[in-house]
Amino acid sequence: MFTVEQIESAHSKIKSGAEFPKYIQEIKEIGVIAFETWVIDSHTNYGDRRSL
Repeated sequence: MFTVEQIESAHSKIKSGAEFPKYIQEIKEIGVIAFETWVIDSHTNYGDRRSL
């Protein structure tokens, strides 16, 4: 199971769009298999095998 802190740490490393693939790889490695971002308020739900 991953934590919000792990996701925020990975996200903080992004400085440009070129680094986005590394971000995706890092969150996959901690167990994220899906995420959904809501445009209306910019919140994001992350999922792992247990939550989907």
